[in-house]
Amino acid sequence: MKKRVIVTVLMVSMLVGCKTASKEEAAIEPEEVSVEESTEEVDEAEEREDEGVETEESWREAYYDYLTTNEDVAPDETGNHGLQVTMIYLDDDDVPELFIDTGFEAGGEIIATYYDGEVVSYNFPRLGSQYIERSGLVYTNTGHMDYYPLTITKLEDGEFREIGVGLAYLSEADREHLIADENYPYILTYEWEDELVSEEQFNANVAEIYDMEQSVYPEEYVPYDEFLKGLREEKLEEANY
Repeated sequence: MKKRVIVTVLMVSMLVGCKTASKEEAAIEPEEVSVEESTEEVDEAEEREDEGVETEESWREAYYDYLTTNEDVAPDETGNHGLQVTMIYLDDDDVPELFIDTGFEAGGEIIATYYDGEVVSYNFPRLGSQYIERSGLVYTNTGHMDYYPLTITKLEDGEFREIGVGLAYLSEADREHLIADENYPYILTYEWEDELVSEEQFNANVAEIYDMEQSVYPEEYVPYDEFLKGLREEKLEEANY
């Protein structure tokens, strides 16, 4: 009889233990995300999206104001205007830059960037500058008539600065030799940062800071008036990005 009582007590204890364990297991199940927490996450995502939209609206409006009020690019009182405009990704952020072709050598080209709420622009002499996408680097070598100045410019943190300057030209001495002797070889003199260098060293200096194999020219220019309309209506076909 005592044995039966002991066995019965043990069985009851085991059953109680199993129920307790089941409750503990249920207690450590992953907590469900409340509706309130889920709504907060959605709101945060929408806020981030809204910030992105506001940023795009900001740079579009800033570029519109720049193109219509800056004396270097706004039309004169006659309304005549020959500017061609496109967009490129010059630096490594998500806001494109304006690349403006003035249409004549003396006017050159202009790159404008939107940084920290403002438009910053830089004028490049003559026409024909190249750039490397998302590097900030611009290569300008657009001389003529035996005189070829070269500059490599970098856009970084809203600032344009020259990081390499060179010059190739026909010296007066070599010019006189060419005039006196039609068989005299055409030889250019090279300078880098105001120091005489060989042609090989000149090219090596360029290659050290600018990869010509990655260099491209801006494309898909749009007439000034059409570009403005696209900025305001936000329907511009931005082929380069």
